[in-house]
Amino acid sequence: MMHKIAVFRALQLGDLLCAMPAIAALKYNYPESTLYFIGLPHYEVATGALRLCG
Repeated sequence: MMHKIAVFRALQLGDLLCAMPAIAALKYNYPESTLYFIGLPHYEVATGALRLCG
């Protein structure tokens, strides 16, 4: 089954960094899923790091 998972932005960059293990666990447990990051454009650089990890 294909899942679509939305992750809403955290308030600050540190919040996003602390959430990355949980986001990685979502992708690990739902490998066929598509993750959508909803937030401010300047956080795109940080979320791009997740592509390097998995």
